[in-house]
Amino acid sequence: TAIFAPSFAGTEIIRSDDITQDHRYGKSGPHFGMPHGHLPVTSYLAVPVVSHTGEALGALLFGHEKSAVFTARHEWLMAGVAGHAAVAFDNARLLESAQREIAERRRAEEALRQLNETLEARVEARTAELEHVHEALRQAQKMEAIGQ
Repeated sequence: TAIFAPSFAGTEIIRSDDITQDHRYGKSGPHFGMPHGHLPVTSYLAVPVVSHTGEALGALLFGHEKSAVFTARHEWLMAGVAGHAAVAFDNARLLESAQREIAERRRAEEALRQLNETLEARVEARTAELEHVHEALRQAQKMEAIGQ
């Protein structure tokens, strides 16, 4: 909805003493206000969670049934929490990326090990073949030397 948009876009914190009085409230379907069965929300605080690259990761959303519950201090504290959450997201992504890279390197190392084993086996087979040919040649030379 229009109320959530700035926070989820990562562009601004929204703090309202009475969200039902906000010009954006109740303008979007399908509920046009609070969904049926939803806890009542009057005070509203929404803080974007933005990565160090500027990517909007989500938002921290707080609501209270009483009006004027959230203060500038709450806003400041939750902005700090959102910053920590963004760092945690970034760190999780870095860890995931590192784990993928480690897995890729392990696969590459295993493929290289298998290729090396194959190459060593081929070298051994070729060496044995050459030794056999060399021995046959030596025998032929011996036979020639004794006149047969």
